[in-house]
Amino acid sequence: MVVSVSGNEENLKKILELFKQVAQVNKISLVKSTYKEQSILSCLTDKQREIFVAAKKNGYYDYPRKINSKELSKRVGLSKPTVVQHLRKAEDRIVSNILAGY
Repeated sequence: MVVSVSGNEENLKKILELFKQVAQVNKISLVKSTYKEQSILSCLTDKQREIFVAAKKNGYYDYPRKINSKELSKRVGLSKPTVVQHLRKAEDRIVSNILAGY
């Protein structure tokens, strides 16, 4: 099994200790994260980025959600189907870029 995690050094040590309690750890590979907001979001169109950031700032990705797609569409001044389409495309591009090569 391959597991990828991100975090600061203290939290990564805690996670490693948890893994050791439930499984045999054969190999550890550490790679410094190179993700920055701009580099992750650079794969998006300007409109996708605008709506994706607005969704995050307004609590669309919180659990439970603080805002739904209908309310978000009113805030950004677009129809609900347009907002949902931009979010889905943005999510797909971000995930595809993060998992490139897997």
